[in-house]
Amino acid sequence: YYWPSPTEHDRLLARFEAQIPADAPLSTMPSLHPHLSHRQFLYRFPVIAESQYVLLDVAAQSGWAVHPVEMRDEVDTLLASGDWTVQDAADGYLLLRRLDPASPEVPVTTLPAEFFTFAKPAGQPQHPTDITFDNQLKLVGYDIIDDEEWRQTGVRLYWQALEPLPPDLQLYAAFLTPDGETVDSSEPRPLIQPIWYPPSAWPVGETVVTHKLPWSLPGE
Repeated sequence: YYWPSPTEHDRLLARFEAQIPADAPLSTMPSLHPHLSHRQFLYRFPVIAESQYVLLDVAAQSGWAVHPVEMRDEVDTLLASGDWTVQDAADGYLLLRRLDPASPEVPVTTLPAEFFTFAKPAGQPQHPTDITFDNQLKLVGYDIIDDEEWRQTGVRLYWQALEPLPPDLQLYAAFLTPDGETVDSSEPRPLIQPIWYPPSAWPVGETVVTHKLPWSLPGE
């Protein structure tokens, strides 16, 4: 059996675990459950119940209990309530803490710049391209991401904004068979980064990566 080596992103989880008291009820996503299953009270997000903390990894390639757009909506709802604050966030990890109603603490509801590093490339694309859309956006390359254990395939796309992008711009990615049949697309399994970091916020000329959640594909 092949055990993948931990990445820098994987190692970053320890920073967030250390901030959650051992006896505090926690809500988290399935991909993080194995690291936190020793806790007495552990809920599957979006179930909150009496949780005092919520820990998410929006950069995860698997282990989602809800659709990624629904996850973003749930986070927005929690932060808009005034009862929760951003405790810490980095590289796609997000830790929310429930505020004490008697506390005068002002909740933090904006995500820090460090959160968005999961949209930065870690290297050069496996397959460079030079494809421009409407003279606004360039696809500079892509990686094919195979999950051999689950026999699923995803894709990592590398983009550069050539000019400020409009607020209504949405990216779409799909896998097609040789005869043109769509067998997977970003409608059911979206590109993750734009949900949190929309193209309209991308700096001109800066490379941004987007991951599409994997799916089982046919042979061609």
